[in-house]
This record gives sequence, C-alpha cells and structure tokens, in this order.
Amino acid sequence: MSTTLFYQSFGIRGYQQTRIEFSKGVTRFHVPPRGKTICCPSCDSRNVIRRRLRQREFRASPIGLKRTVVVASLPRVQCHDCGAVRQI
Repeated sequence: MSTTLFYQSFGIRGYQQTRIEFSKGVTRFHVPPRGKTICCPSCDSRNVIRRRLRQREFRASPIGLKRTVVVASLPRVQCHDCGAVRQI
C-alpha cells in the first residue's frame, strides 16, 4: 500500500507503512515515523535525539469483517532547545 493510499484510508500523516501482518482474524499495519517528521512535541524543534522506541497499537476501522490494528513505533525524544524528554 503506498503512502498516499495509507493516508487516504486511515488519515495518518508523517508515518510510512512498512509491513502488513495477518493473524487470527486481525490485520495489523506496522507504521514507523518518517525521519523528517520527528520533532519535539513541546516546542516543534527538529534539534532532537531519539532515546528509545515503544510500539503502540491503535484500533482502526474494520476492513470487511476483520479487525484492523495500526501498530506505530513511537520514539521518545530529547530536545536540545527546550530540554524536554517526551514521546512524539
């Protein structure tokens, strides 16, 4: 699924789909953030360091009768400008 089609289907910006997984009646779309879109959530600065990565699952609209889940890999970032350490 291309990035444009993924955005049109789910309305998620700044992430790119890398993998689709089918298991036990659930469709999982794996989406890490694009490097250009990672910034500080406090001050919107791009002068950040990535700390660790956490995967979170978000329930999406079903496709047919199958449950759909978006698995996002969300990094924590440390901002050099404001000093905040937060998850994007």
